[in-house]
Amino acid sequence: MSAAELYTRTAAHYDRTRAAVGVEIILGCLAAGGELHRQTVVDAGCGTGNYARALSPHVGVVHAVDRSEAMLVQARAKAGGGVVFHRAGVDSLPVGDGAADGVTINQVLHHLGGEDAIAAAFAEFRRVLRPGGALVVNTCSHRQLRHGFWPYRLLPEAVLAAMAARHPDLPRLREMLAAAGFAHRAAVVPADAVLQGAAYFNARGPADAGWRGGDSIWSLLSAEQTAVVEKRIAALARQDALEQFMRDADAGRENCGQMTFVFSVKV
Repeated sequence: MSAAELYTRTAAHYDRTRAAVGVEIILGCLAAGGELHRQTVVDAGCGTGNYARALSPHVGVVHAVDRSEAMLVQARAKAGGGVVFHRAGVDSLPVGDGAADGVTINQVLHHLGGEDAIAAAFAEFRRVLRPGGALVVNTCSHRQLRHGFWPYRLLPEAVLAAMAARHPDLPRLREMLAAAGFAHRAAVVPADAVLQGAAYFNARGPADAGWRGGDSIWSLLSAEQTAVVEKRIAALARQDALEQFMRDADAGRENCGQMTFVFSVKV
């Protein structure tokens, strides 16, 4: 399945299991650069527009950018005022040099295809930001991927390793940001937040293709691996052990959280 086909299929189900988590953290980072209501902010890889919609009442304008038209259709349908949508890649933003006060990119780095593509995106973010402009990267550390998501305990180790390889771990991410011309300011972990909202605590969720559609890790499974996961969930449910499995598997999340917001500024 091509990336375009994957995003088209995902768009229809994405909002079932995704919410704009950590918006207050992003706003706090942006506010360090001046009055929010005057700011131009880019939401790079906006998906179905949850973050753009949540940010727009607080800032001057949000330029919401995504390569997938299917995602943008969903985003436009629910957006309020103050959001301008663009179909483009995060490495070719339709924004002028130095025109943005802030850029945010939320759970997108692992979709870009490796460090060269991530570096190209960071270079583009630096181009559109004014001096001192804020970049907020919402990502997962390798520890968070391994211990912060209970459903991942159902997955083969090879799938977890493949997903971790798509995420630069936090020390490497800071190195890449520095090389791109950004100065590190903070890394914030919203300890109690979950990317999937209430849907995260649906113990039967991983057996539902629509539920899985909100998390790209499931696209790494073969049909045979997916069937194994579904059978395991069914077996746990028959044994009346599924809820306890979820609680036990989720125990590590309180020690690491699920996501990290890395705040840098253009130098």
